[in-house]
Amino acid sequence: MWLAGSVLLLSVLLLACSFTGRAVFAISRSFRRPAAALWFSPVTGLAVWIHAATLLGWTAGFPRPASTASMALLLAVSAWLLRRDWRPLFRQFWLLAPATLAGGFGLFCCLLRFQGFNPFNDAFTYLVHARWLQHHAFAEAVTRDLLQPALSQVFLYQAGHHRMGASFLLAWIQSLCGSEWPHEVLPGVVALTLACGGLALSGAVSCATPLRRRFLLVLGLLPGLTLSGITFGSVHGFLPQCFGLAFGLAAMALAAGRQAWLPAALCFSAQVYSYPEALPFTAIGLLALLLPRAARPTALRTLAAGVLFAAPEWPRLAHSLAYQVSAVAGVNSPFSAHEALEHATGFNAGPWQDRMSLFLQPHLNLLLCIVVLSVSAWGLSRARRRAVLLPFAATLAVLLLAWTWFRFGTRNPWDGTLGDPWRQARAATYAAYPAFVLLACGLALLWRGKPRLRPALGILLAVWLGMGALQHYRLAEPRLLTMQLELSCTTDCWQPLTTLQDTAPPGSVQLQGFDEEHLKLRRFLTYILMDHPIAADWSQDDYLGPNLPHTQKAAPGPADWLLTPERPLHLQTPMGQSFAVPKQ
Repeated sequence: MWLAGSVLLLSVLLLACSFTGRAVFAISRSFRRPAAALWFSPVTGLAVWIHAATLLGWTAGFPRPASTASMALLLAVSAWLLRRDWRPLFRQFWLLAPATLAGGFGLFCCLLRFQGFNPFNDAFTYLVHARWLQHHAFAEAVTRDLLQPALSQVFLYQAGHHRMGASFLLAWIQSLCGSEWPHEVLPGVVALTLACGGLALSGAVSCATPLRRRFLLVLGLLPGLTLSGITFGSVHGFLPQCFGLAFGLAAMALAAGRQAWLPAALCFSAQVYSYPEALPFTAIGLLALLLPRAARPTALRTLAAGVLFAAPEWPRLAHSLAYQVSAVAGVNSPFSAHEALEHATGFNAGPWQDRMSLFLQPHLNLLLCIVVLSVSAWGLSRARRRAVLLPFAATLAVLLLAWTWFRFGTRNPWDGTLGDPWRQARAATYAAYPAFVLLACGLALLWRGKPRLRPALGILLAVWLGMGALQHYRLAEPRLLTMQLELSCTTDCWQPLTTLQDTAPPGSVQLQGFDEEHLKLRRFLTYILMDHPIAADWSQDDYLGPNLPHTQKAAPGPADWLLTPERPLHLQTPMGQSFAVPKQ
């Protein structure tokens, strides 16, 4: 049921975003460019939702009556703006089906095989945000004298002025669905960002060369079905990154195609609210459009309006951007040049836990990656409308320089050796969408200009996408392995966790005996038991500890109930009696 519900939620959200985005195109009088309204309506509508969610999150939070009323008002205004122009939208709904399928394929495979996904990563932070926002506005400060360690993530984002756009939207959708748990809607929300990004990729290719919609839809499946930094972030809880990179692609594509400056500006400002770390590279792409005279007015309007729309966020961004850019997370994992290339172009799952290439054998994987790059370069050499590709090429060039600096000009923060693997991986991830645009444009130009090569190109795309889908299905098991081992379950690990919260008796809970091996499980238990005071020794936890008061970091006092890593789902009294979670 979780999988079916996630697919249904994604479908509804995608249609609603398309409806809202189409209204924006009606305002900007861009229906004379139907290709823009077709491909970019979903991501533009998502950008509008980010702005609305940010306003609600700061002022009122997301209690269900207010959330439902605000969404109804947004859709009603969209319907009034469309008026007679709604019919083409309904005729094109069938185009959203492939994007729905491929949008969250990595997470959907986890739901299909194991009825859950692994939250022992950055998803923990955004789930805590969403759950807290159901009853509080973000302007309501969380003090440090708290008894719930999970709320330290709210305190961190309030005190550090960090971006909250993605968390606001997650909380809003949770409230609209009437769900008590944000993790129930998280797969659909993540899939929505990839679906909108894939459709925007199809739109970027259509700006470079006119093609049949079906072939453009196939090219739009590349971000969701292949193995790249985009899908790696989607299954490892990098929620703001999923939003921000899709918005950056849409802003550059809309401005480059001279389609409409208003939707481009909305996407640019939505990236500011959701993921400003990638903002400098999007700005470089837009500035590159100042070189062609024809694209200059659209680029200037996009930048000016985008800066204006994001005005409330700039003071916060001035406090937080340096921290966000310099943050280092994960583990020390060397990232070679060919792995970075494969990670950016859809042939490598990532340098950390799920280190795996698309075609299993490293040499074969690199060979096929070079083949795709060569074929695409051949197609790009035939391009006539090169100004459309300029922002993506400029962004890739700057990211290549950044990767070179992080490889040869910086030190490893873990062991002091040459090269910073964490920032190399980030540069490769940021390069994924621009690289996909250039690769897809090259293939599209060859498809259009060399009809005799179409069977070979079709086989190449089928193998590329098919192997990606197969690997996502295969990777579902290692992606859930940590959660399964720590909870001693093989499937549906979420059911006993949520039952623990629903049936736990009142009183404080002490998390006892959790060493470094079980730190992520201990952190996540604070999300599950957010309604209970929780005590533990947090002095060695570099994730929650720095944001907790000193009185709560070590030497926890007596508690009514105990949880141990050996029996993480069984509450015990200090005297040894236990309270087992009822089976459902």
